[in-house]
Amino acid sequence: MKLLLIDGPNLVRRIYAALPEAEKARTDNANVSGIAVSCRRSIQRAVNLHQPTHCAAVFDHHGKTWRHEIFPDYKKNRPAVPPLLHQSMSSIVEVFQHLDIRCLFIHEYEADDVIATIATHLSARRGQAVILTTDRIQCQLLRNNIRIYDHFSKRFIDEQDVRKRFGVAPQRIPDVMALCGDTGISVPGVHSIGIKTASRLVQEYGDLDTILGNPDRIAGALGRKLKQDRDSAEIAFRLFSLKTDVHLGINLKELRMNRKGFPRC
Repeated sequence: MKLLLIDGPNLVRRIYAALPEAEKARTDNANVSGIAVSCRRSIQRAVNLHQPTHCAAVFDHHGKTWRHEIFPDYKKNRPAVPPLLHQSMSSIVEVFQHLDIRCLFIHEYEADDVIATIATHLSARRGQAVILTTDRIQCQLLRNNIRIYDHFSKRFIDEQDVRKRFGVAPQRIPDVMALCGDTGISVPGVHSIGIKTASRLVQEYGDLDTILGNPDRIAGALGRKLKQDRDSAEIAFRLFSLKTDVHLGINLKELRMNRKGFPRC
């Protein structure tokens, strides 16, 4: 079994970002249709390239998620969905459905968690999963039979890429991000710690628990910051760790593709 998991929000936002600025302000039928057509072409290219036996497009469910329950300010300052994207969503979903690709929206969970659950479940059954995304947080899922494909740069992301960006192995991404945080989604981490310092600490001590459990071994202001912001880092770790136990209410058999007549592009 080879499963292609499409990060729907990531794909749609990347297509939107590539539009000329003048077009982003318009929500007429031509622009809405244009985004849907671009999505269709991207999906066709991905399916023809990866030749999956199964496929799903995963989207965020509207409203608050479990992350908001433990951290109410999660994504507090993230801009609202642009009007053109909002107008285009029903057409985009229709495109996936027309191509016989199941669209998943799971209440209280983000697309990342649903993707992580399906991919790890399949991995345990020795199947192969290819995740179509440019979101590097999902790289924590990387292993022999879970691969990340950057559809826009047309390449697989591997452990070397992760180490270049985060300075650690894929499974330690949440440890690094818990320390440095991410202002884009309003998660603070530890005050004044950037990704280089966070990477160095994880490289030296192994994981977040060891770092936070031994702040007295870390000299000066850095050790004091770790003591002061311990709770913040622990919450951030939970926010950056992807769920792998989401109840989906589906069977993998339901994601099987019928590629008969699937057009090449």
